[in-house]
Amino acid sequence: MNYDIKIKGIDLNLLREQKDTLLNLQWKSDGNGTNFVNSKEFLALEGIISLIDHIQDEAVEQHGLDENEVFNLNKEE
Repeated sequence: MNYDIKIKGIDLNLLREQKDTLLNLQWKSDGNGTNFVNSKEFLALEGIISLIDHIQDEAVEQHGLDENEVFNLNKEE
């Protein structure tokens, strides 16, 4: 699904995609259990992901947007 949801210039669809990319990068490994990011990079990614979570929470709580759409909870994996 593609929703045209924007809050004061924030494209929530793009933000959600970027968050997914950061999550994938954060947990990416070589298949032998070795992560591609070091602990400092992991924590930096965690901070940005938390910021995105907060923006998404605000979109739902303060702007009344649908949580399933904002967080893409119905996505097929």
